[in-house]
Amino acid sequence: MLLGFVCPHRVAGEPDDDGHGADPARMVATGSCCPGDQATPPTGCEPCRAPRIGRRRVGAPSRLPGASTDRTARRGRPHADRRRRRAHAPLLDGRPAGRAGDHFVALDPVSNTPRLPVAHSERGDPSDRAPTSWTVARAAGVSQSTVSRALRGDPRVREATRLRVDEAARRLGYVPNSLASGLVSRSTRTVAVVVSDLTNPFFPSLLTPVYDELQLMGYRVVLFTERTDIPTGQETLRRLLDRSIDGVLVTTATLDSRFAGELQQRGLPMVLLNRYIDGLDVDRVISDNFGGAVTGGRHLLDLGHRRVGIIRGPANTSTSRDRTAGLVEALAQHGIAHDPGLLREGSYSHQSGYQHTRELLRLPEPPTAIFCGNDVVAFGAVDAALSLGVRVPQDVSILGFDDIPMAAWEVFQLTTLRQPIGDMARAAARMLAERIEHTAEIGPGREQMFATSLVRRATVDRPPAGR
Repeated sequence: MLLGFVCPHRVAGEPDDDGHGADPARMVATGSCCPGDQATPPTGCEPCRAPRIGRRRVGAPSRLPGASTDRTARRGRPHADRRRRRAHAPLLDGRPAGRAGDHFVALDPVSNTPRLPVAHSERGDPSDRAPTSWTVARAAGVSQSTVSRALRGDPRVREATRLRVDEAARRLGYVPNSLASGLVSRSTRTVAVVVSDLTNPFFPSLLTPVYDELQLMGYRVVLFTERTDIPTGQETLRRLLDRSIDGVLVTTATLDSRFAGELQQRGLPMVLLNRYIDGLDVDRVISDNFGGAVTGGRHLLDLGHRRVGIIRGPANTSTSRDRTAGLVEALAQHGIAHDPGLLREGSYSHQSGYQHTRELLRLPEPPTAIFCGNDVVAFGAVDAALSLGVRVPQDVSILGFDDIPMAAWEVFQLTTLRQPIGDMARAAARMLAERIEHTAEIGPGREQMFATSLVRRATVDRPPAGR
């Protein structure tokens, strides 16, 4: 048997001289690997075209010794004869072997038997395939580029056309492939939002308006979490760069963080929200934390408090530093030096507020008021006071910062300093979209600062008599 010629009907392990051997001369003359006439093949063998390895079609001039090389004879064959031979050819994948590719199959390396193509019916009905922008374009009577522009809200597309494309996409069940679109436009219209502790209700209050605003502008939001108390910046950076992200909104930046700086070095559009980093020239949206703390401190002092405890957040955050500095400034304006023994540092968590409040209230001279780094810390402070039998605000006043929705709950009625979280979030989303779309025109980093205000509720009052 000639190497490379195998009858597909030979049983694996069967000798080649049993009537299924591939005779090269017979193959060239008849297009069949089986002896005898195609109409009377050996028992158990259907008429076949011999599969073989190579690119030369069956019937093409052979280079085997003794084979005919008469090109004139081949050119003179009538087309009808060619069609007749194709009609009698076997079906390799559910259709006649009329094309060159249908004459060849690969040999299985283990069994040395042909590896036949998959039947058409096994490939699935074309009608079952996922719709594409091309099918939507046909259904809507527009071009593919118009489909793309209409679905991403391009203002250049007329409203009637957009509605027609939307209806066609909905009817066909078409969902745009953001990765494929990104390969063309070099933009996936995807924005990453980096937060730290999702158990802190401050972040959901921030995320909802960010998400809504970005969605209105045609962006998708991917959420990343980063702990500020452990060095995970490199891991977060790697995960960000693995995704096709157009820009990043960072709410976790610390004063000593390299994460934001590396994003800037890589040229990725970025906005810091509720934080800033000294010396880093990037866009940022913040509130007046220093001024808000001064306002809160003055309110406590005006009520008669002189011993004011502070439970601050992490010292490596701009929010903690500015709020602490603002309260100390308010005390200084009233000629009072802050007692370092009344300062506690922790995380922005309920546990931190609870633990440190119990410490402060057990001092020989406890404070009459406690300024908390945020509302969640203040909630922990209220719980700690109640656990010790200390009344709020009759025995100790507690002041928060942020004015998250929970602060207004009847169970807390927390007096706090409000920063407009929703307005800040929406402004940061718009600023990031502008930076993504118009980086060259915008230039250096911008800052937008929002004013804070005092919200008086039920946790702050005058100090107890004699204190």
